[in-house]
Amino acid sequence: MIDPYQVGDNIYNLRKINNLTQLELATKINVSHQAVSKWERGDSLPDLESLYQLSNVFSIKIDDLIKRTTNDIAQIIDNQIDIKEPLIVDKENVNIIWQQALSIINERISKLSFDVWYKNTSAKFNNGTIIVVSPNKFSTDWLRTRYAYHIREALSQVLSVDNINVTFQSLE
Repeated sequence: MIDPYQVGDNIYNLRKINNLTQLELATKINVSHQAVSKWERGDSLPDLESLYQLSNVFSIKIDDLIKRTTNDIAQIIDNQIDIKEPLIVDKENVNIIWQQALSIINERISKLSFDVWYKNTSAKFNNGTIIVVSPNKFSTDWLRTRYAYHIREALSQVLSVDNINVTFQSLE
């Protein structure tokens, strides 16, 4: 079964690595920017023609785009592009980075939303990916579908890089 959230993460990360906006990507593959947004949120999957176009734009196999994990995609891209800067995060400082990102997010959303969705989260770092850990599956799914963009944006601001791999995990 194809995981729409994983496909969305892959499209997002590939788009960012290629320095494309949603609108620029949409124009290249002849879809609306809203379609790209839905794919990246995991709300829907690209149709076969769009998958074909995405694979051409990103120089990646369709199979890799839909079945690979974010870490696999990053490794494929690393093999294609030699000029990527490494993410300066490690297991020791990921909590400091996460707290800084939370401060940014806290300024951008309501206190109630922050307290409900972010207050009991933490972060881990593994194989080049920041893992946002939530107390339960519902919270994890909510953060992934509703707030992934805010999380990536805040982490990008803290780390001063654009190509951040973020995944979500539940304690349950």
